[in-house]
Amino acid sequence: MRQLNRDRYPSLRERDQNLTVSERLRKWFPNHFLIYLDNHYYLSTPRYNDFRSDFYIRHDVFNPRMSIVPDTTATFTENSIILRNNEIIPANGLTNHDFQDIKNQIAWLTVLFRTLGSPIPELMLTQHDQVDTWIIVNENNLRQKIILPSFAETITKLNQFYLGYTAYFQINEVIKMNSRLEFYGTLFLSDKANNQTDFVDVRFHTNRQNQIDLIMMFIYRDV
Repeated sequence: MRQLNRDRYPSLRERDQNLTVSERLRKWFPNHFLIYLDNHYYLSTPRYNDFRSDFYIRHDVFNPRMSIVPDTTATFTENSIILRNNEIIPANGLTNHDFQDIKNQIAWLTVLFRTLGSPIPELMLTQHDQVDTWIIVNENNLRQKIILPSFAETITKLNQFYLGYTAYFQINEVIKMNSRLEFYGTLFLSDKANNQTDFVDVRFHTNRQNQIDLIMMFIYRDV
């Protein structure tokens, strides 16, 4: 709790700039397999409780030292969103317009959370936001709440707090209720060296324009 409330963390954005993309990925994700496929790097590791940690990074063959750009493309059917890795996320009550608005946001969030503990989230957070974000930390039989003014600040703090962890994440379902979209994610953050894992229940809410306006994270330490 005290660590998350720290005012400043050292930035990870410029870390390992002297390395190629593949060298950086191998260093940042030592527990993942790295495969080069169709001008993409595909990173994957065995699942944790059937939760995945795989994602794609685009590759520019003309600039092997380019900035790391995650692939956040997605498609949809009448009742699901399909990510780049063929992962299927159930969706209920969405219109075609809703799918168009939210599908790439879902893909972006999936990569963001699966790369927590590495410099990649900072590279993905390119603009300021004003999304209210609540963090409720359950630790040592205490329950404490932090409210941060933006999602970017929250992710930056969580990312550096969990530096070196392996993240497993999935969005369980996207539903439309009262003309707004809601979706729920499950996140496990594993410290392989110390055999400790934190569980995070993540909840997202949007406004009528399908823009995320509230995020809540319930963190349970060392489950």
